[in-house]
Amino acid sequence: MARSSRIPRSQEDLLRALDDHQFLLRQNLYGLFEDRAYIKTLASELRTLLCLSSGTDGLLWRLADELNVSDMLELQVAASVNRDHPLNRGLSIWKIPFQRPDQGAPGPPVEQIRLRDVIKNCEAIYVAQLKDEVFTHERLIGAIAGQMGGAHEAEGLDHTLVQLNNILVNHRQLYYQVLAFDAELALQIGERVLDHAEKYCGYRRALRPAEFGDSTFLIRFARRDMIFSRIPIVTFPSPIAEASITFSAGPRSAIFTLVKRDATVAELEAHYPAEWLHDHDAMFTFSYSSGHRKARTITNDLTSDELVECNFGWFDARELGPPQTHRGAEHFVTVKCLPIYQRLLSPRECRQLLELSPDGRELRRPTPEPSGPFPS
Repeated sequence: MARSSRIPRSQEDLLRALDDHQFLLRQNLYGLFEDRAYIKTLASELRTLLCLSSGTDGLLWRLADELNVSDMLELQVAASVNRDHPLNRGLSIWKIPFQRPDQGAPGPPVEQIRLRDVIKNCEAIYVAQLKDEVFTHERLIGAIAGQMGGAHEAEGLDHTLVQLNNILVNHRQLYYQVLAFDAELALQIGERVLDHAEKYCGYRRALRPAEFGDSTFLIRFARRDMIFSRIPIVTFPSPIAEASITFSAGPRSAIFTLVKRDATVAELEAHYPAEWLHDHDAMFTFSYSSGHRKARTITNDLTSDELVECNFGWFDARELGPPQTHRGAEHFVTVKCLPIYQRLLSPRECRQLLELSPDGRELRRPTPEPSGPFPS
């Protein structure tokens, strides 16, 4: 169909499309850890969101421009390999440094950089056999999506893609990790766009399957000493959501503090149980539903009075970074366990978890599963 005969899509329609692609990108990203086949649909989603195709820029960039949403990120990025440098003579393979600050091996200086510039201009991987080929992130995504995914499987593969498929790291092609991190950063900017649309354009996120975007955080600890002021114990950060949940112990209650892009969204209390003795364990629970934007707390198996309206945005437990413990809390409390669930737990389940051993040994398999595909 000629472009001139097409009906322009509304902003609402494009936002709905981005919402759908965010869902599919998430499912493919986390499916990649289960089966390598997800790389095909992951690359196709990234091409739709990030790559120039038939003269049209990626959906994510178009909406970011239209809504004036920044795609600036703090990253360590190396632009490309200098093929003429004498020390690069004989260089065989190099995954160009590209990571968040303080993650992975030492890399280039941290800088504020537009993700769009990285995707379009920065080299993703260097392969000596393809010395004259510069695989930017955009070109790498397009090559994999165009020949191994999308609407068809190519009858033959370009020789450059054959070379890339022959290079394995931990039994997987070198580009798996590159595309996975591209997807993580695309999700982060996509969340900014959708959050902005909800706040300023009246957009409402689509409801997804049950438990998608549901999270439950449990903290089991015992008091060691009197607590006279709020003591932060642990923070759970989510780089993609640009948010964090901090659990603190206060004089009379546990507090869950929700922060998004440096602004406190809510603080929810879970009151201490009556007659709680020192050196005895108690379980404090925070549950959040991204789809319904509601939260509640539970102490042992007693819920708070009511559900709390909580506009914390989309928060997926799969996207958490390593928990950050706060120094000094060990003088006042002994933390026994910090389980996190990708669903909403009932008060009865919270009580059952409290009744288990602190190390959760009852939940482990007593013996390894028999080898081979057939059950005994």
